[in-house]
Amino acid sequence: MKRFGYIATLAALLSAPPARADFADHFARRTDVPYDKVPSRGHSKVLVIPIEVAGFPTIDMDQLRSFFGNGPGSFGEYWSVTSHGLYSVEATVADPVQYDHCPLPAATFPDCDVSRGDPAALGPAIDVMRDALSQVHARGVNFKDFDVNGATGTSDGTIDGFLLLTNTPFGGIALPIFEFNTGDNLDGGTGGAFVLDGVQVPYVAVGGEMRVLLHEFGHLLGFTDIYDENDAWGGVDLSLMGNWDYDANPPLLDAESRYRIGWAPTLDLDKSATVKLSPSEAGNPILKIGSDPEYFLVENRGPGSATDKDLSGRGIAIYHVDRSVGPTGDQGGFAFRLINCVECNEYHPYILNEVARGSFRWLDPGHFAVSQELYGPGDTLAPDPSGQPFSATHAVASTNAYDGGESTGITIEVLDQSGDDFDVQVTVPSTTPACAAPQPCPAGSVCPDERCFVPSDATQPTAKRGCGCGGGADPLLPGLIVVGLYFFFPKRASKAALAWSAASSLPRGPFSSNSK
Repeated sequence: MKRFGYIATLAALLSAPPARADFADHFARRTDVPYDKVPSRGHSKVLVIPIEVAGFPTIDMDQLRSFFGNGPGSFGEYWSVTSHGLYSVEATVADPVQYDHCPLPAATFPDCDVSRGDPAALGPAIDVMRDALSQVHARGVNFKDFDVNGATGTSDGTIDGFLLLTNTPFGGIALPIFEFNTGDNLDGGTGGAFVLDGVQVPYVAVGGEMRVLLHEFGHLLGFTDIYDENDAWGGVDLSLMGNWDYDANPPLLDAESRYRIGWAPTLDLDKSATVKLSPSEAGNPILKIGSDPEYFLVENRGPGSATDKDLSGRGIAIYHVDRSVGPTGDQGGFAFRLINCVECNEYHPYILNEVARGSFRWLDPGHFAVSQELYGPGDTLAPDPSGQPFSATHAVASTNAYDGGESTGITIEVLDQSGDDFDVQVTVPSTTPACAAPQPCPAGSVCPDERCFVPSDATQPTAKRGCGCGGGADPLLPGLIVVGLYFFFPKRASKAALAWSAASSLPRGPFSSNSK
């Protein structure tokens, strides 16, 4: 999956209000719905605007409306399944906004072809968005219809989601409009979010293909890119936000992403146990082993009715996570993540797919293989006695820490398989820290409890202990930040972000952690 390099840097002064998070910060901070993230609980209504420019292939509107429906293979089905029923989204596809010539300046974009990360496109692109919104509004679209959800499950004066599809040559991008609009805000003012019918439109997901918009919308929910922006290696497999090629069979989000947003039921093991893991796509628990910032997540992955249909079989996925190299919550940090992305260092990434056998895929190039990265009966991930750090000269799958190679003492072994279920034995040393004491959620935020599951016997973790939501109050951010701004683009598309999480009856992830 070919990645393209960055092209441009744009200097920008950003005024950072108090307790604001970063765009696509992967939930380093959470007090940022509605401006930096769309809600991730309840039911949302989003607006999709197609843009057709004469001379380029016309958009198949029947296909587009089918994809943005809720049937098999649809945008709506994907988010319902991936959120394990906690979030549903209803998309309305407007009639196309049509142009008889490219709406971008002809002198700069003679073929209406925007190169990846071209800074010259930013201002004109905001102008096109303004015009497209104005046109659909003039046709009678009421933007209050797309403000039905928020941090408390009700309308909050901000659109639930805004997506643009263009038929011109383009990859994809998601960005905070409010940081880059310096012109008319459509409500008698200048700069900031667009405002129509009293509803703010502060962000957008843009794509040149409809399936790219699935990934781009992930940024509006709050996810960052977890593939290598520098194209040195593929990045995280088994994730919508990772090494996916935008085909018709999207993967489920990785366990860390679902854990952080609070969608994944989580068994937090602080003592040895044997656990039966059932398919993750059906909303069954994942395992969390170890303590922040560096820990392991374990889940059951395989072909389901809506996700992972490209997989040839089922197995256990093990992720090595180091939150300390994940996104921070500092306003404007998303720009720097394209210079030093969270997956750019293949030997110390934010999230790593551990391999069951053979080489890591950047050492043995090829497409994802179930036999390589999914663990089956008899496969074990254990400590590496050498004590060497994970590196180009010592790329050994183990439960050791990345740096220094110190052993965690954790062993994860798949014992057997019965149908779609696997028995997994986890050995945890007695020195492994238990869950931290509960901490209050920051004022004004909504987050689920992270609950520990302490095994009451040697077979199943059943006892529960509340562990709080894992975060302290967000500090005030500095007033002005000068950032080198790079465009967010995934392989062919790009990213942006947002999310919020509420308590639920199931034990779920923390939705956030303290900024690193």
